[in-house]
Amino acid sequence: MRKSLKYLIVISALFLSIPAQSQLLMGLIFGDDLNSENLEFGLSAGINFANLTNLDGVKTKSGLQLGSYFYYKPKEIHSLHIELLAFNDHGTDNIPTYQLNDTNLDAVLTDATVARTNKYISLNVMYRYRFIDHFYLEAGWSGGILTKAFDQITQIIEDREISIRNDLTDDFNRIETGPIAGVSYKFLKSEGVAVNLFYYHGLTNTLKGSGIKNRSLRVGASIPIGKKKKQRKMEEEKRQQELLEKEGDS
Repeated sequence: MRKSLKYLIVISALFLSIPAQSQLLMGLIFGDDLNSENLEFGLSAGINFANLTNLDGVKTKSGLQLGSYFYYKPKEIHSLHIELLAFNDHGTDNIPTYQLNDTNLDAVLTDATVARTNKYISLNVMYRYRFIDHFYLEAGWSGGILTKAFDQITQIIEDREISIRNDLTDDFNRIETGPIAGVSYKFLKSEGVAVNLFYYHGLTNTLKGSGIKNRSLRVGASIPIGKKKKQRKMEEEKRQQELLEKEGDS
């Protein structure tokens, strides 16, 4: 157990230290080797239905969540769920039009629609409890680093669409954190894909000094990579070891 936990910490540190896109590539290439008796590795993918607090009239905005995950399973019903999300999009739609401090643009964009996007690289750490066969309750903490934030401002003028991107990255807090909780269902018990539903409750201000915070509901899946192949290999090695022991006894 200690060896598996040490292995998990080393792998997690390695994944956090490399570029986000490389995490996914490494997972696809080395997925077989990242699984063991107590560890399961795979890809996380989902749609994030996000919103922002303290903004009047805004609407939910869908965004991408994509990354990798580990299940550390010292016992059957208790496990640790670690997600390393290379892409974690938040934001909202239908923000009220505001002034850009540009005389020409402000005169034209009087009735524009504004969609805000906040992009993060995130680490989620959750305790996972199997309360019924295949069903799990999960709860823990999420921390993220902002990579980009912008408003997409769009208006139709004389049948032509005018769209401007207003970069807000420097106006946003770089660190995002808050509790996360949800439920998951795993097909085929220990070997199958898991579908999940998670709610995230951001505690930090997105825009500096604004009181605006992230909220989101994610529908997604955890897809194991190389788990069955690794398990068959371990079973074959176990059978060979048993045969060698029998031959030695005889």
